[in-house]
Amino acid sequence: MKNIIISILILILISASTGFAQQTFIRGNAKTYAKDTLKLLAYRDMITKKKIVIATAKVEESGDFVFSFSIQKTMMCMMDLNVFAGLIFVEPGKEYLVVLPKKMVKTEEDRYNPYFKVEEFYMTPLDIVALELNKSIRRLDYYCDKSLDMLYRNYRGVISPTKTNRVLEAINDSFPGIENAYFEEYKSYQYAVIKYMTYFRNKNVLVKKYFSDLPVLYNSPAYEYAFEKIIDNYFDEIADKDVKKEFYNAIKHKESWTRINEIAKEDSLLKQEPFREYVILKSLYKNFYTDDFMKREIIEVMNSASIESEYSLHREIARDFVGKSGKLLVGNIAPELNLRNKENDTLILNDFAGKFIYLNFFQYKNSACEKEIGAVEALYLRKIDLMEVVTVWTGGSYDDMLKFISENQFSWTFLYAPEDDRILKDYNIRAYPTYYMIHPEGTLSMKPAPSPLQEIEARYSQVYGRWKRELVRRENNNNTIKND
Repeated sequence: MKNIIISILILILISASTGFAQQTFIRGNAKTYAKDTLKLLAYRDMITKKKIVIATAKVEESGDFVFSFSIQKTMMCMMDLNVFAGLIFVEPGKEYLVVLPKKMVKTEEDRYNPYFKVEEFYMTPLDIVALELNKSIRRLDYYCDKSLDMLYRNYRGVISPTKTNRVLEAINDSFPGIENAYFEEYKSYQYAVIKYMTYFRNKNVLVKKYFSDLPVLYNSPAYEYAFEKIIDNYFDEIADKDVKKEFYNAIKHKESWTRINEIAKEDSLLKQEPFREYVILKSLYKNFYTDDFMKREIIEVMNSASIESEYSLHREIARDFVGKSGKLLVGNIAPELNLRNKENDTLILNDFAGKFIYLNFFQYKNSACEKEIGAVEALYLRKIDLMEVVTVWTGGSYDDMLKFISENQFSWTFLYAPEDDRILKDYNIRAYPTYYMIHPEGTLSMKPAPSPLQEIEARYSQVYGRWKRELVRRENNNNTIKND
């Protein structure tokens, strides 16, 4: 019997030290959600902020529900509750009893409001042991925010290390007896930000202490917050000058991921992987969304990363980035339409061959769309040379679209897209209205295009003129070839 007990204890110790996945549970009773299927999500990474489903739970008629899932390490999860998102930090092998807010669903107005945001709240576990980590993180966030505000307000920017360290010691004293590795890690990154924001401006030293030689914490909000505040765009602000020059030159020439990784490795703070690759991915992602930066070149490098990176998560991040951002570059083939018009005919891009398509996405009962629909009509009525106005109409039903067109006597092309249609993802529609211009050859010409309330006609005149000149150039080349 003694030997069995010793063996069990050894297995427990091995499991704890090697990070084996352990079964974790979140339970509760929420009668207003009866028969619903709830989802528990987590961020896969903090670059793309892609959410993955950790577990689902069917709510019984009695209101009881249970999430059961295996995790290797502590992580932040969120419960999708329609208008709410419940946040909770979960530890492997623990059981949580939580209370959910009364069920609320988005109103019709909410559904069509492009600025509607889900309200986040921290779920409070009822069990005292499970509560400790969540309560401590919430208190720490509060104390850090208030302390930073107090330091700025009282010392008006002249903040010495002594003053900051006294504040950090006072915060520390508020958490006696807490022995939790995740909490200590979380706290260290919060403290790093406070030190940086008040007196310690040497980024190189902070990067060395908190990032370079430590694991990348892909799911940690504190790690991400510190990264954004301290590092931001590494190759612009911290990298060795020669490395920075070579890095951007390699992107310009669409060099391979392996080559760019080798260049970055020459930097004194990027010797360790996977931190080096993570920094490169973050920098590429940030630069891509900077106006006039080398978007096509970054896509090529990310495509290379999706194949050559040694880390599966990094390959996934790169693949998702290319899939989401690469296909909507100006000059690329526009995503297909394949939607019904008011005559119930299915139209595709080729039905508008030889014309520029001013493609606009409008949402039923959306106030912003209602304000601009008149300007779209006015633009259509001007019958601009070779411009075809096409409205993709979503929200409501197909019959709602027909009624809307009839009541307003609109005569340009409307196409119906259900709210879950893939075209909304293909065109990355996040707000309404959204406008694109598609070239007669089927490529994206403007992304996004100006609205009819902006300078669309002037911009169109430039694009149209360039295309006409290109046609003349091609014709001249063809004639030269024939004469030769």
